[in-house]
Amino acid sequence: MRRRCRRASVAVSRLPAFLDLIDLIPLDPPIRILAQTARPATVRSLDAIHLGSALHASPALTSFVTYDKRLLDAATAAGLPTHAPA
Repeated sequence: MRRRCRRASVAVSRLPAFLDLIDLIPLDPPIRILAQTARPATVRSLDAIHLGSALHASPALTSFVTYDKRLLDAATAAGLPTHAPA
């Protein structure tokens, strides 16, 4: 996030306010199961947790946002609404 802020000439000092808008979800058993079964199998472990969390929250999810192409492809394949910032 800090790197993206620097590249976009956005003050890093604005980052905490942005992060306050993000919901934290506990890594409970249903999310771990979704993460373990994430496809494609080439999704990395932390990305699989991110994807599993999004799948668990999907009824209330308005958009899955990521800069990572591989994770974006996996989220799209899983049927999540996605957005890739420039």
